Amino acid sequence: MTSMATLSGQTGRVPIVLIAFNRPEATRRVLERIKHASPPELFVIMDAAREHVPSDRERCLEVQQIISSVDWCPKIHTIYASKNMGCRNRLSTGITAVFEETPEAIFLEDDCLPDPSFFRYCEELLERYRDDERIMSIGGTNWQYGWPVSASYFGSRFAHVWGWASWRRAWNRYDVAMKDWPTCRQDAAFFDLEAPEYRNYWTRIFDMVSRGEIESWAFQWTFAHMRHRGISIAPCVNLVENIGFGSDATNTRSVPQWLFQKAVAMQHPLCHPARLIYDDDADRRTFLCNNRLRPPQLPFWLPRWMESIHKRMPGWKVRHEMIQRIWPR
Repeated sequence: MTSMATLSGQTGRVPIVLIAFNRPEATRRVLERIKHASPPELFVIMDAAREHVPSDRERCLEVQQIISSVDWCPKIHTIYASKNMGCRNRLSTGITAVFEETPEAIFLEDDCLPDPSFFRYCEELLERYRDDERIMSIGGTNWQYGWPVSASYFGSRFAHVWGWASWRRAWNRYDVAMKDWPTCRQDAAFFDLEAPEYRNYWTRIFDMVSRGEIESWAFQWTFAHMRHRGISIAPCVNLVENIGFGSDATNTRSVPQWLFQKAVAMQHPLCHPARLIYDDDADRRTFLCNNRLRPPQLPFWLPRWMESIHKRMPGWKVRHEMIQRIWPR
């Protein structure tokens, strides 16, 4: 029988970071995938139990016991909080601590279950773009819903953090307080994607984040990409499944159909794009589908009209599949 390690083609050159909290079963599943990637080092970032949630103490302790039982990694670093810091502060400081120890790393939260090929994909691109200052991160999720991509990956202005990788040089541009936002807010060229409500949406989000109204670390990472015109690499297929939807989730307590995607394998060797730049069409699809402007809010007749048009175009079957996923009948 072929092992998962063989299927993933892993050589285990890059440290892997697990971001955990209070989900022991999900943590076990993600650790099993990490185990088969054979990382040289494992970092674990973990917040402390919330005092106002009685079940946290027991569940967090169980997660720590699971981490303590890991015997397959030669070097394990635990970055545990002594008291609850919240998502924003725990993750931002934890990731900074990781990059103080290593120049590059692969990150998975305890609800992000990767296909085994995700690790090889990250390692290869971390090496390929190590010295390219334009490239700030490598994401594992694809939000194109079947829309074809000509290469194995494309460039995006959005940082996708359901399974990702990056370098110390890029994280040095991160600022959890977003001190540059007031200046960028007045810059008409800051929002460089033409899409309905794009500027209004991100202005509202960044305003709320800067005022501390959203408990997030990830919006600041996207802001850093936009601020520095950095590129986030996105795969041509979805490599990471989010298994954390539910009542114990921090930000994903329900399961919108357009967000739930299974992980599939990346084909190797990778097909590299001739020129890695922003794919504006892909970013428009990502933005419209995921940022509260999802297509189900559009006129009821639009899906059938688009379907009739696409049937007359090359590749309509792929587009038809995308339409069915976005606008379920």
